[in-house]
Parts: sequence; structure tokens; C-alpha cells
Amino acid sequence: LSVYKGLKNVTANVGQRIKLEFEHNLDVIEFVWFKGNTVLTNNDRTISIVSILVRSVESTASSVLSILCAKLNNTGLYTVVAKTKFGVMSSTAHVAVLDVDLKSYNNGIPEIIENLPDKVEVNEDEEVRIICKVRYDSNTIIKWYKNGALLGCSERLVTEEYTGDYVGLKILQATISDSAQYSLVLENVLNGRTNSSACFVTVNPSPMLNPPIVQLRRPLISAVACCCSQVSFDCSFELPDSRYYYVVWYVGHYRIERTNSRFDVICKDGEFLLNIMKLEPSMAGEVLCELRRALPNQRSVFINSASAHLAVVSPPVLREMRKVYPERKPAHHFRCIKLDDYLLSAPGKKYLQGSNENGHLEKCSVGEFLMEIKYCRLEDDNFYYLRAVKSDLMAAVEVTIRNKPAESTRSSQSRVLLVEWTDPHLHTGYAIDLKHKENAYLEAGVTSSCFFEIQDPPVGKLLEFRVRAAEPLGNDSEVLISIALTSSRETETKICPLKEMKEFDTCFTNTGVVIGSGSYGSVMLVRDTEGESYAAKFLKTRTQKMRSKAQHEYDMLKELRHPKLVELIDAFVSPESFVLVMDFLWGGELFDRIVEEE
Repeated sequence: LSVYKGLKNVTANVGQRIKLEFEHNLDVIEFVWFKGNTVLTNNDRTISIVSILVRSVESTASSVLSILCAKLNNTGLYTVVAKTKFGVMSSTAHVAVLDVDLKSYNNGIPEIIENLPDKVEVNEDEEVRIICKVRYDSNTIIKWYKNGALLGCSERLVTEEYTGDYVGLKILQATISDSAQYSLVLENVLNGRTNSSACFVTVNPSPMLNPPIVQLRRPLISAVACCCSQVSFDCSFELPDSRYYYVVWYVGHYRIERTNSRFDVICKDGEFLLNIMKLEPSMAGEVLCELRRALPNQRSVFINSASAHLAVVSPPVLREMRKVYPERKPAHHFRCIKLDDYLLSAPGKKYLQGSNENGHLEKCSVGEFLMEIKYCRLEDDNFYYLRAVKSDLMAAVEVTIRNKPAESTRSSQSRVLLVEWTDPHLHTGYAIDLKHKENAYLEAGVTSSCFFEIQDPPVGKLLEFRVRAAEPLGNDSEVLISIALTSSRETETKICPLKEMKEFDTCFTNTGVVIGSGSYGSVMLVRDTEGESYAAKFLKTRTQKMRSKAQHEYDMLKELRHPKLVELIDAFVSPESFVLVMDFLWGGELFDRIVEEE
């Protein structure tokens, strides 16, 4: 879904003709215009709506709303909604009708509120996106320059205008020749007022000549939602090793890498989730999930991406959309797919039989997959992420999560959740498995009840459970499955004694990659005998002062234990050197991240 031309804010005099135009690239079933929450229709004296619904691949669909003779009461928020067979698109603009001379009226437009970044660095063949916040309207001309020369139309250079007064320039498949200073110039055609901002873009050669090929396993799904509501997007990739990969999300003009005041970001084993806590009009448009691979000496390299479209509309528009698309469910409640690979009968399997609510005989084999449940607790306790993938036998089942009443929990400080599903009327027990590593599960127990408990689920961590068919339990053998999620790293006693330097070579292999260096030594990327990557800090201890400093750092690190702190893994010492082996973080320098976000 691609918008070629969105609505622009308009400032006009009383009596003037106002034109709002929307254009995009898909066949349209219908255009609907709104002022606030009111549907607009053709009126010979006041409003004219002309829509073109194309059926040609090379053409575009468009709709133009014209206010023939503007009045003061025409001031307001206007929204156009395009209904297509693929989904819904929308665009919003504010119209201000004034009874003043616009040429002498100083409304401060155009104004650059947030400048372009001073500099941007990307790798070759990747996408460049530079954005700034401005105040502008339909009387503003937007121009982009490269090294002082006006940029023309190009398939690789795309100018973008976002709802909420943001404008940007996107360079697709950047090349070394795209390195230059890019300038944005805004000009008001009525009063001649101008404003500008500039950014220097550097395109570096790709640090990875043959990046790994990673397939998209589950795409993003487009969504329509109301302003100020919550909505979530998720996708997954077939990752060879999830430790070295991360994603960057783009929503409207926002760039998101981690959880903040507006977004929840969750990832686990190739599964990536973005939860938007409170929708804003400026978030409408493309939602992009960009997969990147972290590198030791470079920031990262682009691998793959998934995209969808988000339409932000008013409640009446959303109610209208539900009439048009009644079969579509809200995003991220429950999605049911058939998993035929799990349901093939095989010789030697023992089948459990029962009758469903319609009296039809159902059967399943011991150990057969019934359902996969994914759950994540979010910062706001009023919301959570839940996704259930069900077999044909469980297709009619609904999965819900609720808090267990406080009086039935052991401690008032403890939080216990009940994961429940409706009875599928199968004569079977339920084996509950918890995923603890990629493609590896631990069995939590077997129950005959259609629920299990989760004790104190951590915030922002995606939990995955698998439900399998099991031998039914006897009537007197009721079992309650309660899963306590306590990290082994938090409970185990930490022992990290100093070892002789000669043992280092038997435990670790130095890759020769320098992570960082300073006056006291350097940090190198090393791997253990199982191929795990760590950061080894080599300290020079030729003087007593250096030895004391290294010993103090070792004593401090071995006492630290927290999920958010780097952990000391091993330590080695010789008369002239000291080696501290620690967790290796692939995300780059913290200082660079802080500067980027500032």
C-alpha cells in the first residue's frame, strides 16, 4: 500500500476555493470523506467530491474534495479513507479558514521545528531516511537539494510527507555516489518566507561481502485503528543464530529499537513484536520491520525486512470499516492456522477418542501437537500480547488470560496468571511444555484441566508454551501446573576464581577482532570451545599500580549480578597481564546509541 500524494494542511481566506487531494497506487472500492466524525457528500453549492477508481496497473486512484466557497465554519480536521481489496488507507489534514489578508498575515509558516540530523552514515545498498519536523501548509513549496543542486524526480529518491508535520527524504539502495550534503528548503509562495535545514549523508562500503540469506517466516499484517488506542504488529524470520540479529522498527516518522514511553519492543528466537501504546495521527502509513545483523567492528548490516500499512481513523470510520470487512478480526487477538504436519496419522500411535459438543467422534494420538501459546506481559498491566496457533482439533477453542484473585495466591506481592482455553471435548490429558531454548522445550507437567498458571511473568519477555495430547488422568488425579519463571543466573552462586594465564588458550580462542582499545589494554572478541562469543579485556599489569587497578576491577565485577549488567565469565592472570572474559554485547557502543537518540 503506497500513498503517492497525501492530504496537506490548508490555510485559506473566506470565499476562496479549497482543494484537498489524495492519490495512491491501488484499485479502490470506495473513497469516503469525513470532517471530524461526519461523513461528507457532494453538495452543488458547497462541496464537490470527484473520485477516480482505476482498474489499470499503470494508473493511480485519486479523490479530490473541493470546498467551492470557503466559510469560517469549514475550519476543521478532514480525513479521507480509501477502501481497497487489500485493506484500508487514510490521510488527514487540517483546514484553517481566516478572514484576514494572508499575504500580510504572519502565521510563522513555514517553520522548521526539529532540524535534520547533522550527519547520517549507512552501508552501501541500504536505505537512507532523513526526517525533520516542520510547520507548513498548501502554500508551502518543498524543495530538496544535493550539494546545492535541485533534486529531480527519481525512482531511488523519494520525498515523503508524514501526517503530523514531518517531511523526509528516502534514498533507496544507496550507492557511494549518494554521499553528499542534502538540504531541505521551504518557501511560502504568499509571503516569501523561507526556512532550511541540511544533513550530510555518508555511504560506506558494505562491511559484509556475503551477508547471510534469512527468509521471512511470518509477515506483518496491516491494521486499521482509532487514534489514542493500542495496536500491535509482529513478524518472524528464520534466523540461523538469533543472538547476532536485531530489528529496527519504523512507524511513520518514528525509528524504534527498544521499549520507550510510546512503544513496547519484544524479541525472542526470530519472533519480533511491536506494541504501540497510544496511537497518534503521525503514526499512520508504512510500518517497517528491518532485520539487521550486528558485527564486531561495524554497527550492523541490513539483512531483510517486512512491512505493513497502518491506517489511523476516528471511531465512526472504524465502525464503517467493520461493516465493509466483517470477516476480518482485530489484529493480534487469536489467529488460527492449520498445521497439517502435526496431524498425519502414523502406524504405532495410540489414539485417544472422545466426542465433541456436536456428538461427532474426535481422536488424537498421545504426544500430538494441539496448540502453541505465546504470551508477553507489557509495561502497562492493562494490556498484554497473546497469540495462539491451533491444530484442527482445537480450531474452535478460545484462549484467554486473566489474573488469579489475590486471596488465592500465596503472597500479596506475587502475580499469578491463569492461561485458560475452552473445553475442546477431547478425552485427553494436556502436557504443557515451556520453550527454554530455540526449538527446545521442557515439560512442565500433565493435567486434565484446561488451564495452567504462570507465576510472576517478567515484563517484556516473550514466553512460549506448547500443549500436547497426553494419557488422560484419573478422576482422583487432578494436577495443577504452576510455572515459576525464575532465572537460573539469578539463583546460582557465582564463583569466578583467578586462573593461570596458560589455561586461557585451552578455554578460549582469540579471533583477532579488536572490539576496543585504550591506554591500559584492549578488548578482543574470543570464542569458547562451544563457539560462544565473549569479550576478553587484556590489561597490562607491568607496574604495581596497574596490578592493583586490575585486581580492583576483577573484585568488583565478580560481585555484580543483575540481568541488565555485563557478567564476568572467567579471569586469568600472569605477572605482566590480566584477562577478564565477559559477556559480549553485539549492539555497539552505548555512547553512540545515546548520541543517536539525542
